[in-house]
Amino acid sequence: MVQDLWDEYSEALAETILEALETNDYEILRGIQRFSSCTIWAKLQGMEGLVNTLFEKTIEAKEEAKNLEDRLTNEEVHYRTIGVYEKMEERKERKEKGKIPIQEIKTIFSDTSRGAFLKNINMLEEKGFIETNSKGWNNCDVWLPERYWGDIIEEAVERGKEESVYSAALGKMIAFSSMKSPTKTMKAIVIALNKHGIDMKREELKEIYLQEGLGERKMINFLKRDQSKEEEIRAIENLGERELQFKRELERANERCLKRARQRARTARRSS
Repeated sequence: MVQDLWDEYSEALAETILEALETNDYEILRGIQRFSSCTIWAKLQGMEGLVNTLFEKTIEAKEEAKNLEDRLTNEEVHYRTIGVYEKMEERKERKEKGKIPIQEIKTIFSDTSRGAFLKNINMLEEKGFIETNSKGWNNCDVWLPERYWGDIIEEAVERGKEESVYSAALGKMIAFSSMKSPTKTMKAIVIALNKHGIDMKREELKEIYLQEGLGERKMINFLKRDQSKEEEIRAIENLGERELQFKRELERANERCLKRARQRARTARRSS
């Protein structure tokens, strides 16, 4: 696979995630999440945790908005009498939009420097995964755009838990999409799927790992790590002593990302 394709892969991954979020393509989203066990690269943890935290905080805000709406409906006279109805209404509207003070999020990441934290915020905003009102540090709010996240968050609120999406795994893949190019371990899985499809021998996967400058131990660690994941986000369907089978959703997501990366690479070559 040519280098210019890898140069475009991360942007293609980001675009694929956003498209799947906007169109509620849960098969593609789940397929992308299934890539998450391919590496444990520590540098991704800040952005991964940030996406996961925003998702959880947004769900909490939506739930609080519903609670406030019930209270305002059932006890309107009382709250108007004591003069707090309008303020509670404003708070409810703010919570409905999932707007969270940026300082509240930063408090959770107390071990992260302000510079590194804002770098992650800016990168996520540039990609389109989050929005802010850019009113300065003291008054800035951050939220997940309704266009992309609305239906997934609403489903999570209705069900009372995150059955529709594993936000940590998705956050990790969004973090991957912020990189200049995919890690060697992710490239190995992409190449294997592109070359062999979902069914392959362990030896075939090992050969690709070695070609990418990775030892057999890296492959073994990936397979073990994947088996420890929840079934819904595992990359491997069946794992035998000699053969293995990747998940069909993973293959479809991989095909979608590669198609978009090829399109971007062709456009870049024509404009150069």
